[in-house]
Amino acid sequence: MYPTPYQQNDLFNPDQIVREAHSQLRYLLENDLRAMTNSSTELNRFIQSLPTIRTINQQREQLTIRNQQIAKQTLAKEPKLSEIQQQLSKSYNDIKQLKDCYLKLIHSSPMEHQTSNESQLSLDVILAQLQSLATDAENRTNELAESVLYTEQNDHDINVFIKNFMQERKEAAELKLKADIFEELFIAQQRLGQW
Repeated sequence: MYPTPYQQNDLFNPDQIVREAHSQLRYLLENDLRAMTNSSTELNRFIQSLPTIRTINQQREQLTIRNQQIAKQTLAKEPKLSEIQQQLSKSYNDIKQLKDCYLKLIHSSPMEHQTSNESQLSLDVILAQLQSLATDAENRTNELAESVLYTEQNDHDINVFIKNFMQERKEAAELKLKADIFEELFIAQQRLGQW
């Protein structure tokens, strides 16, 4: 830690500076004393040569350098902080979007209708139900595929099956992906202590 000029027991003691000046003035020649009397530059040079004043100036330079280093470090961290803030904002928006998507799915799914109080679900319940819906959707597509294997189909029926199967499989994959993303965001938010 760098000392400040005004700390207790510091070198910035006016009496000490006067003693130093008096001590050095005794050894100056008359011409030097006259030059200091007639020139403020010479007087300033003499004052700046006093040990205490030199130490104070050195400490001030060190403080200035340290302050510049701290300012540079702070500025260097600003882009990272901005990036983290953007990521957090994006994560929050993603969770909100997934929650809205989930609530839309819940209201359009064949599940029991919920009251308005029940629709205010906690995120962990939403996550569990979203995962359950994803698993159910995947199971339905698997059952659809198995049903085709065990029944006789003509070419037209197979084309219809492929079209329906691809659409349902796509929806199941999207639902699974949303559940996985929601779970990752939920875990990340829990780690940040947001819930």
